[in-house]
Amino acid sequence: MKILLRFEWWNIVLNNSNSEMFKTIFCSIRPKVRNILGRTNKSWPNFAYSTNNKSIGKVDFNAVKRILETPDKLVIDVRTVKEVEETGEIPGSINIDMDLLTKVLGDSTSQLEFYTLFGRVKPSTSTQLIFSCRSGERARKSAEQAIDLGYTNVWVYEGSWIDWYQKTKELNNNN
Repeated sequence: MKILLRFEWWNIVLNNSNSEMFKTIFCSIRPKVRNILGRTNKSWPNFAYSTNNKSIGKVDFNAVKRILETPDKLVIDVRTVKEVEETGEIPGSINIDMDLLTKVLGDSTSQLEFYTLFGRVKPSTSTQLIFSCRSGERARKSAEQAIDLGYTNVWVYEGSWIDWYQKTKELNNNN
């Protein structure tokens, strides 16, 4: 199994199927990374791991808020239409049911069809895609599907809708 630790500015690849070995290596590099970060004034990076050559990054609430202000990045909610209607949506995201994702992001949907359906330009394979769902599980699976389709800048909003709802509620209560 190939494991990739993806930091914001570097990649570490480990070829080992032993998870204990992975934990040992990660625990030994973490203090070194923190030491490097201390000298460069960078914060501890968000990172993700991947298996089977599928590299998927993770983003949090604040990152998603910033991403939504950037029109060349796309937040995709993979919940069903019914779920979105019942609970709400992240403003600026588009809803593509996970069961339709491969068809919509794949070659079966033209640029014109995508624009007609979502009011957005169909993403290129290098466009940053951030997947969201209710809690994060379907978002991870959808991110893997996107990588299988050739997309290379794929991220998951950890916590997804539940996290978004709680954080925006807290922000509104504090104002």
